[in-house]
Amino acid sequence: GVAGDQQAALFGQTCLEPGMTKNTYGTGSFVLMNVGRKCPDPVEGLLTTIAWDLGDGPVYALEGAVFATGAAIQWLRDGLGIISAAAEIGPLAESVTSSGGVFFVPAFAGLGSPWWDPYASGTVVGLTGGTGRAELARATVDAMALQTRDVVDAMTKAGGLEVSGLRVDG
Repeated sequence: GVAGDQQAALFGQTCLEPGMTKNTYGTGSFVLMNVGRKCPDPVEGLLTTIAWDLGDGPVYALEGAVFATGAAIQWLRDGLGIISAAAEIGPLAESVTSSGGVFFVPAFAGLGSPWWDPYASGTVVGLTGGTGRAELARATVDAMALQTRDVVDAMTKAGGLEVSGLRVDG
C-alpha cells in the first residue's frame, strides 16, 4: 500500500471516527480531521484529502498547514540567540504568566491555513522596554497555539463536526 505521511499519522494516531483530529508538530504543523465517508465540499483555506481506504471505500479528512512552528523556535535559537537549544522554549515560556502584550506572527514563508497568503511576512508587535527573552518565547508558543486553533476552528465550521479528540505528535 501507499500512505502519505500526514494521512498515515492520522491513522496511526487512531483517529478512526469522524471528528477525531491530529496535529503533527515539526518545522511546520499539519492538522488533519477525520470527516468520515462523505467527501466534504471544497473549503477556502483547507485541503480535502483521502485519509485512507481499507477496501470498503475512502475515509476523508480536512487538512490544514501552519508553515512555521518549529521553524519559529529555530529562529529564536539561531536567528536571535534567545535560547541555545529548542528544549529551552517550554520552561522559558512558562517562566512568565503572559507574553506581556507581545504578539508574534511567524509568517516566514507566508501564512498557511486558513489564510493561504504567500505574501504575508512575519511580525512582532507590542514590544516595550520590559520585554525580555521569556516574553518573546511565550509569544512564540502562543502563536503556535493560536494558529493551530484557527485551523481547528476552520475545520469545525467546514466539516460540521466538533473535535472529539486532538492527538499530537512530532
